[in-house]
Parts: sequence; C-alpha cells; structure tokens
Amino acid sequence: MPNTVRTSLLAAGIASSLLYVFMVVFTAMQSPGYSSFTQTISELSAVDAPTRRLWVPLGAIYTLSSSSALAGAWSRPRVADAQSFGPAR
Repeated sequence: MPNTVRTSLLAAGIASSLLYVFMVVFTAMQSPGYSSFTQTISELSAVDAPTRRLWVPLGAIYTLSSSSALAGAWSRPRVADAQSFGPAR
C-alpha cells in the first residue's frame, strides 16, 4: 500500500476521534433535558430519541472512518518494500 494511502487512512482515525467528540457534545446539546452526567450516550441514539436522526448518520461516518484507520494501521510495509528504503547498491 503506498504511503500516501496509508497516511490518509491513519488520518481518518484522528478525524474519527474528533467526529465522536463532536457527536457527543453537539448531539447532547440538541436533546432537551439530556444530561451527560446522569444519562448514557446510548440514550442519544435510542429508537424514540429526538436526536436519533442526527446520531445515526454521524455514527455511520464514524464507523467508516475508524474502520479505515484500522485498515491503515494493519497495512505494514512488506519486507521487499522495507529493503527499498535501505542504501542504494
């Protein structure tokens, strides 16, 4: 896998973490009466929650970006690729 692709996939991991923080903070602000101190995050995506329409699409994007990051982390340079970084012969 080329380094630019791998770097992009790993950057998706950072983006997914930032997206999750945004999801928790912003979606909680959209739910009247929700308190992050006394209620769980899963209540924001409950079937009858007013924030479900916002949480589910963002959650799908989060899942795709965190999965991409995992693919980038699992892709390692092969031995032949690692040898190409050595001194020229």
